[in-house]
Amino acid sequence: MLAIRDLHVRLSGRPILSGISLAVDPGTLTAIVGPSGSGKSTLLRAISGEIGYSGTVALNGCEVGAAAPEALARQRAVLPQETQVAFSFTAAEVVALGAHGGPPPPRARIEALLARVGLAGMAGRLVQNLSGGERQRVHLARVLLQAGAPVGPEGPHWLFLDEPVASLDIAQQLAVMRIARAHADGGGGVLAVMHDLNLSAMFADRIVVLSRGRVVTAGPPAEVLTGAMIETVYGCRIPVCTLPEKGPWLLVQAAGAP
Repeated sequence: MLAIRDLHVRLSGRPILSGISLAVDPGTLTAIVGPSGSGKSTLLRAISGEIGYSGTVALNGCEVGAAAPEALARQRAVLPQETQVAFSFTAAEVVALGAHGGPPPPRARIEALLARVGLAGMAGRLVQNLSGGERQRVHLARVLLQAGAPVGPEGPHWLFLDEPVASLDIAQQLAVMRIARAHADGGGGVLAVMHDLNLSAMFADRIVVLSRGRVVTAGPPAEVLTGAMIETVYGCRIPVCTLPEKGPWLLVQAAGAP
């Protein structure tokens, strides 16, 4: 389990997150949504162990702030919003970095991961020559290598994904979300920062809404994604409906709505 208790984060002396408390179970996909600047990425960085915090963040029973980087790397894999590659690495070389100090993975394993994210046959391409969406998927393959199986001998493995579909077309977005969903269905945990409320509703078991560094509401998509919540948090009136019954949620801008 990921257990967050009374989490506070200050950056450059300014409060960013205040009093965040959440419990996230393995075997589930949790989407973190909210307006830009609400603290979503900061929350992911804090629970990843990248930045300091006050409060408690326990991942599989281990306090993140006190854990060695090697121990964290065996429990969670992190996909940031953007990752810069400073050297002329091939896609295969970038994916291999996910081995986190272990023996180099077999070439076939790397190629299989690249194929899984829709980049079959691109192992030898230089990352700098790829499109933004292709680079993003290369790093997703790296993260999947690091995470390994959804559950290992030491417990569930976690994926922390920061806007994993931001640079992708709709087909690629669906493919990436299906990969995240499969990891959760296999017993691992997935926490994803999302802007797309439709995709969040389609794939997440639970949605956490942040605004101004605080949790506004959290729960199943059908309970959280209401017109009232969207108007309060995002400042726009959008009716919410489902088509067909039990199907994907659709958020449609009302004609003439502000």
